[in-house]
Amino acid sequence: VIKASSATFDKSTKLLILDGKIEMIGYNGNKEHSDHIEIYTDTKEITFDELFLISKNDVWLFSKDAHKKDTDYTLGTSVISSCDIEDPLWKMIFSSSLYDSEADYMKLYHAQVYLWDIPVFYTPYIAFSLDKQRTSGLLFPAFGYSSNEGFLYEQPIYWAVSPSMDIEFN
Repeated sequence: VIKASSATFDKSTKLLILDGKIEMIGYNGNKEHSDHIEIYTDTKEITFDELFLISKNDVWLFSKDAHKKDTDYTLGTSVISSCDIEDPLWKMIFSSSLYDSEADYMKLYHAQVYLWDIPVFYTPYIAFSLDKQRTSGLLFPAFGYSSNEGFLYEQPIYWAVSPSMDIEFN
């Protein structure tokens, strides 16, 4: 479902241009808002100016420029969070990203995590699932130093055995 203030369609180039307070609701539960969208109807490629996306898992994303082909988004400089939009407790700002909306999986490049407006963490690359379903994988490691044992590194491994059972190995 697409709602816009105005729309024009060029039959020769098969380009649909939407302008003004655009709202798109997809079959998979995502909601997209923008002020300008170009849809190439023959290839189903979409170019957004200032995309605001809300996933079915209540994670929101704002990107100054975005491109979508099939279920894959390519994003420029963006902000992602699951907190209040006006004043988020945490947010992640990144320079570029690839988002597979079908698999609910994101790959971020040059990401900075902020608590309020204070930067607390930087990574050149991070990938994660936006799906709320529990899955097995690595948890955040712990580092330390002991005078007896020297440098300590602990890597927790999370195993989702079933929907009602899990195990963590350290």
